[in-house]
Amino acid sequence: MTDAKDTPEGRVVAEKYGDILSLDRPEPSRKHPRMALGNRAKIFSPFAALRGFDEELSRERSEAIARKEDTPTGEDWEGV
Repeated sequence: MTDAKDTPEGRVVAEKYGDILSLDRPEPSRKHPRMALGNRAKIFSPFAALRGFDEELSRERSEAIARKEDTPTGEDWEGV
């Protein structure tokens, strides 16, 4: 796999932002400290990008199981 820095896009980024790429991240202000990772996880855990998607998957699974139960097995085909 090639390094992103060796691509044309990587060279453009290095040219454009080369003066700041090697700097450390700024420290958070005392007025607005960083949130703990545990608290951040709590904020985003209930998020569902597609409302109703889980319910739809459950319904599809139930229907697939019902269809499978209605499908004849090898023993059912012996007398045909």
